[in-house]
Amino acid sequence: MFRRQSPDPEPELRPVRTLAPLVPRHACLAPSVQLYLATDGDVRACCRNWERLGNVTEASLLDIWRGQSHRDLIRRLSVDDFSAGCEQCHAETVVEGRTTAYPSLFDGYTDAVETHGDDAGLEWPSRIEFNLSNRCNLMCIQCDGLLSSAIRAHRDGLPALPAAYGEQFFDDLEHFIPHLTEAQFAGGEPFFARENFRVWEMITRLNPDLPCIVITNATQWNDRIDRVTSEVRMGFTFSIDALTAPTYESIRINADHATVMANIDRYIAKSVAADMPVEVNYCLMRQNVDEFGYMMLWIESKGMKANVSVVRNPPECSLASLSRSELSAAVERLEQVEPAVRPHLGAWNRPVWDRELDRLRSWAEASEDERGSLWWTSLTPMTPRSQLGLSIRSREEVDTDAARAWVAEVAPAGEVHWVAIREPESGSTGGAAGEPATGAPAGTEGADPTPEVVECSSGVPALLGSSEAEVVGVSIDELFARLQEVHGQVVDATTDEVGESRIDTHLVLERAVVRTSMLARRDGSGRNTGADVYLVLAEPAN
Repeated sequence: MFRRQSPDPEPELRPVRTLAPLVPRHACLAPSVQLYLATDGDVRACCRNWERLGNVTEASLLDIWRGQSHRDLIRRLSVDDFSAGCEQCHAETVVEGRTTAYPSLFDGYTDAVETHGDDAGLEWPSRIEFNLSNRCNLMCIQCDGLLSSAIRAHRDGLPALPAAYGEQFFDDLEHFIPHLTEAQFAGGEPFFARENFRVWEMITRLNPDLPCIVITNATQWNDRIDRVTSEVRMGFTFSIDALTAPTYESIRINADHATVMANIDRYIAKSVAADMPVEVNYCLMRQNVDEFGYMMLWIESKGMKANVSVVRNPPECSLASLSRSELSAAVERLEQVEPAVRPHLGAWNRPVWDRELDRLRSWAEASEDERGSLWWTSLTPMTPRSQLGLSIRSREEVDTDAARAWVAEVAPAGEVHWVAIREPESGSTGGAAGEPATGAPAGTEGADPTPEVVECSSGVPALLGSSEAEVVGVSIDELFARLQEVHGQVVDATTDEVGESRIDTHLVLERAVVRTSMLARRDGSGRNTGADVYLVLAEPAN
């Protein structure tokens, strides 16, 4: 084996300034004021950050809130360090400005947080986002199995997600509920989750005036829902992606448009009685962009506010992945209906219309370098992937023997080679704070360096026409380029994701056939830190 001799550096803070002055000084106050409880029991700072602070099956909620991981994240963001799972928001802030970026949602807590010091956050969270179950009846085309049990069972073919929130969690929660000033419930479909009804009962006892926002698909209404929406002070955010039945039902698979529209009126009546807001979460994507204007008019007519979610994945739903000409055509169609839409929108919804239309215009006019940055910003998967294409976090076990057997099929008598690749620490490129790396294209400030080889089996250098020293330490991109230099350009390629932790690739080069199976390397928390790649090279078929 060949190993790099120099040790890996210790991780350190890497402040990166945004384009505009931060208000407040912190890059984001989300971890200082709230907890996000995910369907698998992970506790995170928010829905955007996939770095877990802990898991309720392994630690108490109070220990997680007051734990070192939580304090470290607050401290990093207090010096504008986005490298602990906040990279997406950093990219969004750089590309589109902080005013409309996700961190701005928490700026209203500035005074409260400042009184507790930069590195502490509030003594208790002011809000909790409850996502206690993925139970859901719909299979929306832009969703995934972590948020829909129907997708997990029927599209992913996976067993049910284990219930994570048990008695210990609910005992812990008793201490948090009195301190909350807001709670949000999503999922899954919140009204399918037994766990939510337990929380709502707790709220009626311990904090009966607590405002609760429920993000619902509005497919359900029954006596139990009727009762709980009267007992708890609830406002509603409806997940609706189209006004017409054909478009709506083609996106929200298993939903009935007429039933949803009737239920919305019931929910609105409940929110009015509770003096709570009603809003709509609209996923703007390829499939419904032409209904955007009419949807905004309907939202306005119901006295609701519109929140537009830019769909980031899958690419076939994303507007950002359209060609410049296709995106320009979509913008032109929206501009044609604008005179019939914009004058009729109120103080909230008109800026939403303007912002989204401006966003699409900027994408259509972006340079190729900028589009590369926009692609990363806009297409971060709901189940996030590392630079290597593997799920960032998973507890799935990998079968090394199966991977080796698969690559050996192309040359049963051939040698199975091995390469270890390490993912670099996020944000380690670049010069001084806020400056791009030397030679980096515009719009890629703060981009991560490419994963590189840290170890390999003895036969790998010969495959690449290189010496030992020329293989260990090179980037994976350079490794692939050398493979083509020696064995010819790629003629055909087939790639298959085998679960969350394995990617198989069959390459036909001009002078060789190469099979690779890449298996995730993970730390104790299940986070992807790199990969082991097994490969076999064979003669091409005649």
